Amino acid sequence: MKISYQLLFLAILGVSGCMTKKKAVEYVRATPNVSAPLCAELYPVKNIFIPGENKVIIDTVTVTDTLSTTITTVINDTVVITKNIPVTQTITRTITKTDTIVKVDSAAMVAARQESEKIVQDYTAVLKENIYQRKTIGRLTKILVAVVIIVGGGVVLKIKKLI
Repeated sequence: MKISYQLLFLAILGVSGCMTKKKAVEYVRATPNVSAPLCAELYPVKNIFIPGENKVIIDTVTVTDTLSTTITTVINDTVVITKNIPVTQTITRTITKTDTIVKVDSAAMVAARQESEKIVQDYTAVLKENIYQRKTIGRLTKILVAVVIIVGGGVVLKIKKLI
């Protein structure tokens, strides 16, 4: 009687307590109001400030005024005309600074990092398998050469005995 209760308890625990990865993902997708605050807490969006460079543009504009003053004087038999033309020069400096703010999705970065680690692990496994196969081929080649030498030596010895 005691054993049947223990088996029943284990059966109930086994059926109700386990959640596979697939079921957990389905639960998270089905209840975004529960999972969204957790994801926001674990993977907050970060702002990265990238300072820009200053770009200076200097522009000089010279304006000649069309209004001028003319002074005419007569000295002995010479007429002297003096003309005053005002000149205005404007120098404009435009400084432009461009800074960049980049929003970084932490969850996407974590997912990309995990995917790249998986790719590196797969590549490492393939590389190890390739190295193992090369060593095996090398060993088999040495054994084959040894067998050929032994068989060839035996054939040569038999030929010498026949002659």
